[in-house]
Amino acid sequence: MGPGEPLRLTMEVSVLRDRIDTHESLAEKHGGYSLADVESYQPTPEEEKRRAARRRTLVARIVRDLT
Repeated sequence: MGPGEPLRLTMEVSVLRDRIDTHESLAEKHGGYSLADVESYQPTPEEEKRRAARRRTLVARIVRDLT
């Protein structure tokens, strides 16, 4: 693996986790949804804070492992 690959992989994992979070939030709110619903979803400020905290933690763990 090249030096930048772990961070690229981390970013991809973060995006996937956000998308899963979107699916879970929509399912909870509406009981069902379409792909268009997922694509156009705008997280609430609380959801965005939770996602940002999760991303910071994930990146910090990866950087710690690399140093």
